[in-house]
Amino acid sequence: MKKSWMVWLFVLPLAVGLAARTAQQLVWFDPESGFTTDGGVTAVLATAALAVGAAGLQFLFRRGRFPATGQVPVPACKAAGGCGLAAGALMLAYAVGMMARAASSGAAGPAADGTVDSMADHPLVCSLVALFGIAAGIVLLVEGASLLRGENLLRAAPVFALAPQLWGCAALISQFLRFTEVANTAENLYQTFWAIFLLLFFSAQAKLFAGLDEPQSVRLAFANGASAVLVGLALAVPDLIAGLAGTNGLDRSALWERVLILGLCAYAAAYLYALRGTIFTLPPAEAAGVEENPGKF
Repeated sequence: MKKSWMVWLFVLPLAVGLAARTAQQLVWFDPESGFTTDGGVTAVLATAALAVGAAGLQFLFRRGRFPATGQVPVPACKAAGGCGLAAGALMLAYAVGMMARAASSGAAGPAADGTVDSMADHPLVCSLVALFGIAAGIVLLVEGASLLRGENLLRAAPVFALAPQLWGCAALISQFLRFTEVANTAENLYQTFWAIFLLLFFSAQAKLFAGLDEPQSVRLAFANGASAVLVGLALAVPDLIAGLAGTNGLDRSALWERVLILGLCAYAAAYLYALRGTIFTLPPAEAAGVEENPGKF
């Protein structure tokens, strides 16, 4: 399988999605109604591009012909380790802030600028997401240290690698609760699919740290991780640009959530970069006579 197909299936949909959503948020978004004023043209364009890109990445990594892989060690990669530590720190900071908002939600009203916390009406769910977020942040820090050292620090207790998945499940529940109160359905769609792809990426990554079904787990990590990065960047970058410009009306917690999305996307991308040799090449001693594995769902 040629790498160029994967690059174009990622770069072109991302470019279209970023351009369409940035223009939408800066020019055609009405913060009072929560809808766009362009007749939905930019939403359709961005959604179609991201759908094609994600579907193509899923097909190529799941069904493409790549060299078979055996045991997959934890790679030593400073970029992936640094991004893991940064993502863990962001997760911890966001979770602690969410816990503080949940504790004060009963007495807190609108902020001085008139904004209202999007999770203020769901303190129990907010607390649950925050608790899982704290656990996930600690695990991400351990994973980052593992990637810096090239040593699996979770091998002795691989069950802890499930913490990011538990956070992802709780975050999906909180998203569904919030989405009943928000009119922008396209935004909801992007965030839901980003969370699903990230959850599946964390699942495959947990198997790799546990040493389970490693060849197939590598494929799933690439398929879902690349899809999560694609959708996450197209979601977070335009919203942050529009938030800085003051045109999209997102509250502060939602903007910080976009920062967390960027951090997790950077970690997923750096982790896949560190793993790239396991799916595209074989060690010299194994390269001769190894049949290609078509893979399966």
